[in-house]
Amino acid sequence: ESLLEGMAEYYSAELAQKVRRGMHETRMKGNFCGGSILYGYRVENKKVLIDEERAPIVHRIYECYAAGLPVTTILDELNRQGVTYRGKPFALNTIYGILRNERYSGVFQIHGEIFTNTYPAIIEESLFQRVQDLIANNKSGRHSMIGNFLLRGKIKCGYCGSSVNGESGTSKNGKPCYYYKCASRKRKQPCRKKTVRKDDLESLVISVIEQLFSDKLLLAEYADRIIESYEAESRDTTVLNLLVQDLDAVETSIRNLLQAIEAGIITDSMKLDIGETIKKLRKERDITQEEFAEVLGVSCQSVSRWENNSCYPDIELIPTIAAFFDISTDKLMGIDEVAETKAVDQYLKDFQAAISIGNIDECIRIARAGVAEFPNNYTLLNKLMYALFVATSDDANIVDWKENRQKYDAEIVALGERIVKYCSDAKIKLEATNRLAFHHSEMGRKDIALSIYETLPSISDGKEWDIWWSLTDEEKLPHTRKFILDSYYALDESLWRLKDLIPAEDALKVFEKISVLDHLIYDDSLHNQTWSNARYYCFYAKCLVQLNRFDEAIKQLELSVKSAIAFDNRPEEIKTNSLLLGERVCKRTDFETADSRPFRQRVREVWLAEKEFDAIRDTEGFKAILEQLK
Repeated sequence: ESLLEGMAEYYSAELAQKVRRGMHETRMKGNFCGGSILYGYRVENKKVLIDEERAPIVHRIYECYAAGLPVTTILDELNRQGVTYRGKPFALNTIYGILRNERYSGVFQIHGEIFTNTYPAIIEESLFQRVQDLIANNKSGRHSMIGNFLLRGKIKCGYCGSSVNGESGTSKNGKPCYYYKCASRKRKQPCRKKTVRKDDLESLVISVIEQLFSDKLLLAEYADRIIESYEAESRDTTVLNLLVQDLDAVETSIRNLLQAIEAGIITDSMKLDIGETIKKLRKERDITQEEFAEVLGVSCQSVSRWENNSCYPDIELIPTIAAFFDISTDKLMGIDEVAETKAVDQYLKDFQAAISIGNIDECIRIARAGVAEFPNNYTLLNKLMYALFVATSDDANIVDWKENRQKYDAEIVALGERIVKYCSDAKIKLEATNRLAFHHSEMGRKDIALSIYETLPSISDGKEWDIWWSLTDEEKLPHTRKFILDSYYALDESLWRLKDLIPAEDALKVFEKISVLDHLIYDDSLHNQTWSNARYYCFYAKCLVQLNRFDEAIKQLELSVKSAIAFDNRPEEIKTNSLLLGERVCKRTDFETADSRPFRQRVREVWLAEKEFDAIRDTEGFKAILEQLK
């Protein structure tokens, strides 16, 4: 094995050098080396040519910025005219990327070398340099000011955490005025921070600094902190650690590859996976077979044979191909995908088992272990966010829920924002978006929560309304029944919310309608082994108590007790059948809770402990109910 490892490392290094040499020769010839072509250009016969349709757009962006127009104004104008970037609307970062890219001036720098024969210039050198000077001058809000802002780039908004930049304007009498403004408000995003006059804020900061530095002991302490910070930075091994991790990943990939060969894992079926993967990745990067062959130093026929499943690449080429496409050798060969799917499924199974009994600490442990092993798996990231979020619930027997809110706040937000920004799975993204907004709301950040909720689609705009028309006959029935079930859940939840907003007399009528709705959906086949049954009877009784209908309330509580006990003793699987929903199977582990107590204990200690039941608490009927729940 050590011999094979040595050979693999040798060939990998040798071929990597060949690839670099081949790409350098390609650039010397002025040919395109592959990858995504820059906006405003096109590739023809390995040569980069100016795209006559898009190049004027690039030139207009430069001219507008050089004329003093803010990037936001340029962005609005492009989007207003319907101009797109790779099929999508332009974004601020896209425009800044175009403005900073030296290749538009005909200069291509890579690995310390400069090539001027690859990209024909779209932007004149003088215009490009003028724009770079403006970008440098406009950094941290300089484009909006004339005076010198002492706090530029040094302060953050206390409300939303965004940068606070220097701005200038003109008063009603025509005199210039200078102030600091939160970047979120400037981008028309919600933030309560009002603008602050430049002189007022700077004078306050200077005054505080003068007071602090007038104390010699404090001054000495600050000096020590600065020295400690500098020494810590000099000891920082972050970059080294990252390089070591990269090296470990490469070595692991090589070991996996060799073990797969020795174990006979690489079979004819594996060959198909490699060829299909190479073909897919090559097309995604818009690289021809000829260009890919030139990069690897092989014939075009070899690449064609790989992709046609006639053969697979030599072993020494595997690490180089994987490096070119920026993936692991395992992923290139399809080895890790099966293993990852199997491992993730086990993590999810363990997670579901833990949350079905309210073991939230175990849920967090399982999710963290999964994310540590598969850091880019958004299903596991979503589960981790969910577990941390549930750990902050005040509606369960979690002793440290208050501490958890502070402890997990930043992590929940970071996970949510990462999932929302980068996850391609729409369902996971929507779950994370809802949870992120709710968390902000629970933490008192109502304005942020509202702004996130506003990004969600309305019910009428949901795909469930119209996707029916594009389904096959076999798909329409299960889709329609799923839609009915989702609509039932939404209406049921809305009715439960409504009853808390209206007088008790009207709330009683709402409970009656909830019962009618349940029988409509389930055809009277609704079993009593659900926690929702126990909740219904208990809260119905609470409403009756408010109306002084005590005897009726006791009868409802007796039904609640029976449902709670039946739920705790429910079988592993329950089947129901109705016209609207068809046959459904409910597993014991499908139930998710943050409370580890038996359900009847929770009914006794939480629901029946509410003050609304004080009016009947000393009656024999109520005491008997409490006794049954022990």
